[in-house]
Amino acid sequence: MDNKLIFHKGQKRAFNYMHTVHNPVLFMEMRTGKTLTIVRYIKTISKIKKSLIVAPYSAFNGWVDTLENENQNIVLLTGTKKQRHEKLFLNIYKNVWFIINYQGWIPLPEIKDFDFDFVCLDESIHIANPKSKVSKFFVNNFKSTYKKAILTGDPEPNHKLQLFQQLQFLNPDILPYKDYWDFRSRAFKPDFLGYDFTLTKKSDSILKERLSKYCFYLSRKDCGFDNKKEYVKRVIQFSKPMKNHYSTIIKEFVLASRNDKVIKKSVYALQSFLWARRLCGGFLDDKFVWDGKIKELLYLLNNELKGQKVVVWASFINEQYKILESIKRCKIGLCYVVNGEQSKKDNDVTIKAFQNGRVNYLVAQPSCFKHGVDLSSGDCEIYYSQCNGAETRNQSEDRLAHKNRKQGILIIDLLIESSIEYDYYMSHKLKETEKELYTRIINRIKREKNYA
Repeated sequence: MDNKLIFHKGQKRAFNYMHTVHNPVLFMEMRTGKTLTIVRYIKTISKIKKSLIVAPYSAFNGWVDTLENENQNIVLLTGTKKQRHEKLFLNIYKNVWFIINYQGWIPLPEIKDFDFDFVCLDESIHIANPKSKVSKFFVNNFKSTYKKAILTGDPEPNHKLQLFQQLQFLNPDILPYKDYWDFRSRAFKPDFLGYDFTLTKKSDSILKERLSKYCFYLSRKDCGFDNKKEYVKRVIQFSKPMKNHYSTIIKEFVLASRNDKVIKKSVYALQSFLWARRLCGGFLDDKFVWDGKIKELLYLLNNELKGQKVVVWASFINEQYKILESIKRCKIGLCYVVNGEQSKKDNDVTIKAFQNGRVNYLVAQPSCFKHGVDLSSGDCEIYYSQCNGAETRNQSEDRLAHKNRKQGILIIDLLIESSIEYDYYMSHKLKETEKELYTRIINRIKREKNYA
């Protein structure tokens, strides 16, 4: 194994655990290093030549970064049906890591017919529903794979029943039940209406014993990050109609900016720029037209971040209220909005309620919380949209920091693939001026789109 990159103690424990079981189960929270641990583990097994990673598209970035850093060959099974087929058949006999999203098997069902040496389901909660086609496909078609693994932060965010399909994919011997329905009928007691199922005391004891034997658990708190910031990028694809809208807007932006040294001299260029930014949040002319980013946010709150206190940063007011509406509809916790529309007194009451644990989610404009606000009781912060300026970004990030904090700060950016959000994200890291940001955006778009 290449030891140039040193694991933290939690990763070392996970790595050692994986050599004690044939098919490892890593229930490790976000940013505790499960991706690198899996890659390092597979590199120690000479028999494994071709691996298949199944993950939500938003998690691809983390896999690609890790595999490239470990000098591994990667094939992304994305694109049209024809393109996916070509990538698979051209590389299937090579020593590579194939990466596909959970719905990717639909245009490419042939993946079940190839003898992958290793198949890993990242965020395996995606196969928890036994009725779903995704769950049936992966549980039924990879039984003879030499090695398998499942990774997720919380394997049972809503119910113990969610565990079964994930473990069934990995190893049917882990739980002593023939299928999901047998597990439900024998291990759980239904309520008098037959809708809710409670794990019996005896079955709970069996489940705990089996999980402790086969599974590895690790939280960010266990890692003792101590106020250390941990960054995660979740990359989301536009739908085809949204890509067309975005391309039209961004072309108008570049054309309107062509002769301007500073973009703000052109009102139309600035307007096009704002339209492009707002479209990334799902809005077109103040109308909500696309829910891709909202769905990703709700997925995180319902799964990896289930039960955690989260600050969601959103730069536009209509984004804030859409997030508020969506969280209320899901009934996952109490959510408040903070922006310039409320009085300082009302905002102070909201902040106090969040700090005291009475409010689960705070949706705020970064510019409202640049200075002097303590949100350190929060577990995580998510940037639904990017801030204006590196100073605002840095100040908002630090709202969760505190000298007495005993855990790291998880910071998640929801970014639209190949959009100006990426430029904003990099601009904050490079501490660019507004003019530098705009110039770089225009030059990149012209280069990518071949605009004169």
